[in-house]
Amino acid sequence: MKNALERWTGERWVRKVLGYIYMKNIDTRWRKRTRKLYSKYLTGGQECKSKGIKARVKDVENKNWRKRMQAKSALTMYWERKCHRERGHI
Repeated sequence: MKNALERWTGERWVRKVLGYIYMKNIDTRWRKRTRKLYSKYLTGGQECKSKGIKARVKDVENKNWRKRMQAKSALTMYWERKCHRERGHI
């Protein structure tokens, strides 16, 4: 990779490096993370296109929160009345 980078002089070296990483299929931490987030939140077809990414993430997190709360019988009254989650103030 070093030899290839030495040949690339000019303005658009970042694009060339990213293209090189893509073509060589080098698995970086960023690619692993984006793949994981994509599979976690963006698995639906049309639904993902109609909603924004933030709204979709919020919906999935709310759904997961409800599932966790339903497993705890002591919190039944709490999660039944709670409409949406908010960040707690410390």
